[in-house]
Amino acid sequence: MSKEAFDAAVMEIVRSEKYFLNRHHHPAQSSEQEKDGFIPDGAGNYYITINPRDNADFLTGSSDQAGATAKKTGTSAARHSRGGSRSGAGRPAVKTKIKRVPLQGARVPGWLMDWLKAEKDMGHKIEAALIGYYGLTPPA
Repeated sequence: MSKEAFDAAVMEIVRSEKYFLNRHHHPAQSSEQEKDGFIPDGAGNYYITINPRDNADFLTGSSDQAGATAKKTGTSAARHSRGGSRSGAGRPAVKTKIKRVPLQGARVPGWLMDWLKAEKDMGHKIEAALIGYYGLTPPA
C-alpha cells in the first residue's frame, strides 16, 4: 500500500469517529524523513498515533487490550485511563453551602495570623471561632 493510500485510509477511519489521532505539536522541528512517518491532514497538521475513541475492554482495564494499544502507540495504558469521568467514579460532590471557598480581602493582625499558621488548620479554627462566638448553625 502506498503512503498516500494509507494516509487516506487512516483519515477515512477517523471520519467514522471510532478512532482519533494524536497531533504532533511541533512538526517543523522534525526532519523530512521523520515527517514521512507522520500522517498529514492536508491543512498543515501531522498526526503520530491512532487511538480508539470508545473501547469497552480498554476503558475497563482489560490488560490484553490495554497492552495491545500501548504496544501500537508506544504509550502506557495508564495514561489513557478515563479516571473520574466514569459514571459513579470519584468523590461525591460537596454541597454548595458547605463547600470551602477562599477568603479574600480579610485583614487580621500579624500575631493572629502567626497563631493561625502555627495551628496548621486555619480554616477550621476560624470556622469554629465564628460558630462559637456568634452561635451560628452550619447547614447539614
